Amino acid sequence: MTKFRKLAAFGAGSGLKDLLTLLPGDVELVAIGDNDAARHGQSAGGVSIVPAAELARLDYDALVITAGAVDPVREQLIALGAAPDKILALCPSASATLVDQVNIDITRLNQGLGINLPAAGIATMYLRFESENLKASAWPVDFVRNQTFNLCAEQIASRGVTGSVAELGVFRGDQAHLISRLFPDRPFHLFDTFEGFAKADLGAEENSGFSGASLGDFANTSIDLVMSKLHRPERVVVHQGFFPATAEGVEDRFAFVSLDVDLHDPTAAGLEFFYQRLNSGGFIFVHDYNNGRYNGVRKAVEDFVATTSACTLPLPDFSGSIVVMKP
Repeated sequence: MTKFRKLAAFGAGSGLKDLLTLLPGDVELVAIGDNDAARHGQSAGGVSIVPAAELARLDYDALVITAGAVDPVREQLIALGAAPDKILALCPSASATLVDQVNIDITRLNQGLGINLPAAGIATMYLRFESENLKASAWPVDFVRNQTFNLCAEQIASRGVTGSVAELGVFRGDQAHLISRLFPDRPFHLFDTFEGFAKADLGAEENSGFSGASLGDFANTSIDLVMSKLHRPERVVVHQGFFPATAEGVEDRFAFVSLDVDLHDPTAAGLEFFYQRLNSGGFIFVHDYNNGRYNGVRKAVEDFVATTSACTLPLPDFSGSIVVMKP
């Protein structure tokens, strides 16, 4: 197969950063497409961000979809004239079309036998007939991580672990949506700047070489957007601003917490705040523990565990989460 020399990419978000870490030095990224008009004319990694129509007309060996919406983006690019055989998805398991193809046999078994085998994905709980069939996909809906959330929620309920639930690092609310469904009757606290990374958290990233995070990364969100995705939003408490200052006055005990803040300092602050308020039998999920793009997360977790009695379990999900448990 001919080696790629020139690539184009579609999607100027987190997936693009993953692609940039993979590119050999002799491969040129000629342009980045995005549907967000506010990004047109800007650059990422020194490469111009352009409208999809302009991207489709360029010369490249492959056009890599780095957005999560693989199927609609592929259809859009083909409609604009991009050659279908040049379009590649960085995370093809995010394609509903691919998931449907993988699961043709399971679908036929379900129909022929009148049963409800869950769809196959990166992993599957194949014989849990009673389990809700969460979408089998890696990104933006992470099947392994979500099913682990599901199992931990069941265990919390069966063992009578009391307490509220929380998420630090909400972004656009997709994980909060799942948490709100798994814990429908508990107070749910959401902590986020809702403006992307805060300047105060970036010093350690640069000084210690933890990541290439930039001010305003993940700023494409809003409280209204997040709240529109939540189950029973009336019991949700939003804490907007810089953590841990936004946690002042929060006296809850917790049963389940998701930390998804990517950076060292807020991860360390989140572990310090929530672990001492975590009830026995509770869980803290820390995203990006094994993500080579955000090495500060691992450092924060390892330093914290070394000074506590916390138990941990790493997961093989898309961004390498680790579960911190209180015995």
